[in-house]
Amino acid sequence: MPVSKGRHLVMFDRRMIEDMLRDGESVGAIAGKIGVSWATVAREIKRHRTRDTTHYQNLDGKNLCQFRDSCRMTNMCRMGCNSRCSRCASAACNKVCEKYVEVPECPKLSRAPYVCNGCRSRITLACRHRCWFYDADAANEEAAWAKVAGRQGVDCSPEELAAMVAVVKPLMKKGQSLSHIWQTHGSEFPVGARTFYRYINLGILDICNLELPKKV
Repeated sequence: MPVSKGRHLVMFDRRMIEDMLRDGESVGAIAGKIGVSWATVAREIKRHRTRDTTHYQNLDGKNLCQFRDSCRMTNMCRMGCNSRCSRCASAACNKVCEKYVEVPECPKLSRAPYVCNGCRSRITLACRHRCWFYDADAANEEAAWAKVAGRQGVDCSPEELAAMVAVVKPLMKKGQSLSHIWQTHGSEFPVGARTFYRYINLGILDICNLELPKKV
């Protein structure tokens, strides 16, 4: 199918992306099938991937601690169990152990297709990392929200906004200026410099003018 420039993805396209990812198809093959560029599909997947959705969920019993093989801790749940907590089916130690350190993100996620939908290790339960998934329904809902928010001056997802706030507010409390924050972390944000400052002025990043010394 010829590449169509500037075409917005619709639900049918997202269904196709999800199905082909599950079948292990490459981003290039998906792009060719739905008639858009490789970059369009890659951007769609990275922008709308999620940890847990209705169709794809991380196993509750998955122990994500990097010390799970050597850990000898028992009875952290105070239920009188003598088995090692690292082998518990509920993986409660992920939440209650003070020494818990999560394993680094799977290196496969740094390259296309950026998600775990068709990963054989996940399917065979051999994967020991936290997973990312592309779900067509969730992606379409996020895209619809972004479209509405775009009319209101916001062009990124709620998760992206929350991530920006999580970076900016603590640094501002330490006395760093917005210009310094942008210089050091701007490459991590999904918007450009002008949009970043516009979001600040509009209060979209949950930062009011009273928190900006120069403004006051």
